[in-house]
Parts: sequence; structure tokens; C-alpha cells
Amino acid sequence: MTERRARVTRLYQSGMRDQYRIAEALGVSTATISRDIRALEAQWREEAARDIAAARGEMLARHHDLRKGLATAARVGDVQAVKATLAIDAEDAKLMGLYAPEKREVAGADGEPLKIVIERMAREASE
Repeated sequence: MTERRARVTRLYQSGMRDQYRIAEALGVSTATISRDIRALEAQWREEAARDIAAARGEMLARHHDLRKGLATAARVGDVQAVKATLAIDAEDAKLMGLYAPEKREVAGADGEPLKIVIERMAREASE
């Protein structure tokens, strides 16, 4: 199974997304390929989550070192050091997910709802 999944990975990542073609190339059923791809995608998500957590930890550690370097100057009232410390704190809060997500509106031309733009495009295409 490990060798097959390695071959599925190579085919899938090289751009072959048709499970029937992958199954045919490997001489197995499409159900087997479907299970393999689901398992591989779960594995890739876990690996990505670990990589993101490691990068976040490294960045937080760098921020900690920067904050320590600024601490003395900030304590005696150095405005630039205080501003830099506050900026680092804000970045840390973002990295740790302490801010609520920002709502973003997606709109068409002139702020119209996107649905209207899509309907108009479909109508113009059929004319």
C-alpha cells in the first residue's frame, strides 16, 4: 500500500487528477484510488498544519527576542521602542489568532451584488 500511495502521489502531484486514469495506470479500482487520495490529502493537511505551527513558533520566538531587546528603552520612555513593542504585540496577537476575522464584502462593478453581475453576464452571453 505504501508503494502504491507513493505512485498515486507522484501521478496526482504531476497533474493527473482523473481517478479513473490513475486507477487504470496502477491496475487498481477507482474506489482504492479514491481512498488513497482522501488519505493522502488528510496527511498533507496534517503536514501543512505542523509546518504552519512550526513557522508560527519560530516567528513568536523572534518577536520575543526583539521585545527583550527593546524592553530597556521602552521602560525609560523611548517612544520608538514603545511603538515597536506595540507593533510586535499586535503581530503576535494576529499570529495567535486573537483578533476576530475581518468581514470582506465581495461586490461587482459599482458595488453591485455579485449575483446581479453574474446574471447580467449570462444574459449578455445568450444574446
